[in-house]
Amino acid sequence: MVKPVIDIKRERLLCESRFLALKEVDYADNEQEKTWSYVTRKKTSGVVTVIATKGYKFLFISQKRVPVNKIVLGFPSGLIDEGETPKKAAGRELIEETGYFINKTISISPLLPKSAGLTDESMYIVKCTVKEKHVAPTDPTEGITSFWMTARAFIDYVNGLSKKTHAVENHAWAYITGYLRDR
Repeated sequence: MVKPVIDIKRERLLCESRFLALKEVDYADNEQEKTWSYVTRKKTSGVVTVIATKGYKFLFISQKRVPVNKIVLGFPSGLIDEGETPKKAAGRELIEETGYFINKTISISPLLPKSAGLTDESMYIVKCTVKEKHVAPTDPTEGITSFWMTARAFIDYVNGLSKKTHAVENHAWAYITGYLRDR
């Protein structure tokens, strides 16, 4: 049996809403008792982020996000439903947010923590190509705009936007700047 990395002594639910909960845990660290609070998502096994490509172009989305009060640019993403695989969730989210269908799945990352000091939310990154001629109608309630750009055009576009009204998802920025660095 593998010993847990963190010796959690007690977990308490501090408050919750429909989709989130605030928890507090007591744990031992080097034989010292400590307490940590964190946010957890309810009714999901994680998040999936889809990096879809067509030649040298990437599929991005823009969407208003209440917590940061900005229009946020990034890759299509969404929650993985209970019992759903990351690959299946990627296909469903891609259709819902952009109308595109996956043509070929290139890779699926391991489970990646998003902000490990604040939340237990983790994501899978699914890289794929899309079927160009099979476009479905998107869900109008999502308020998402999708667009194709090369990595360089995306960086130039982002640099021209107002920082007061726009932001970029950290994983999208890291991926695109890393992609450009490798070229």
